[in-house]
Amino acid sequence: MSTGKSSQRISANLIIALLIAIVAIVITLQNTQMVTLHFLMWKVEASLILLLALNFLAGALLIYVLMLLQVQKLKRENRKLRKNKIEKKGNADSTMPPIS
Repeated sequence: MSTGKSSQRISANLIIALLIAIVAIVITLQNTQMVTLHFLMWKVEASLILLLALNFLAGALLIYVLMLLQVQKLKRENRKLRKNKIEKKGNADSTMPPIS
């Protein structure tokens, strides 16, 4: 059985998703004209919305790669900190006198 809060959250998420989809459709329909992209030696003619979508995807991919690099860095730091914690705990145990 679902609670009222979760169904309200689903409804809010659904409304937000629908609004984003509507905005995306409107942008697509209004930006169909062909444009020429000049990049270094290349010259490409494509629809504006296609170029916008490719730029969006390239940016999303770049952010994803940077995020993966950051996650790997944090995992290495976490392993190092855990190793240091275990070593310190081992040293602390060996310096304590036995309890009789």
